[in-house]
Amino acid sequence: MINAGVNNPPKTYSAETGLSSLNREVVKMENKMLTVEQAYKAMFYFLEHQYELTKSDEIGGLLGFMDWTLWSDSSTPADPAMWEDWLVAVKRAL
Repeated sequence: MINAGVNNPPKTYSAETGLSSLNREVVKMENKMLTVEQAYKAMFYFLEHQYELTKSDEIGGLLGFMDWTLWSDSSTPADPAMWEDWLVAVKRAL
């Protein structure tokens, strides 16, 4: 079983469909679009989960620079250069 988060039920494998419940969620999300900001936050949550699993200092440091909630207006990451780097990465991916 894969547990995707504290508040989420464990993801289980279904022998009938061959898809885990997590994969079925992915199929449902296939046609949805994320804004550039939402994609950044999704990456942050992914890295945050990896940090919780590994306690990697490198990932922890990166998360500190990326944290969107540091400023009271939540308008930019703690390090605004991270946002600029993210935009460059998005352009490369497109």
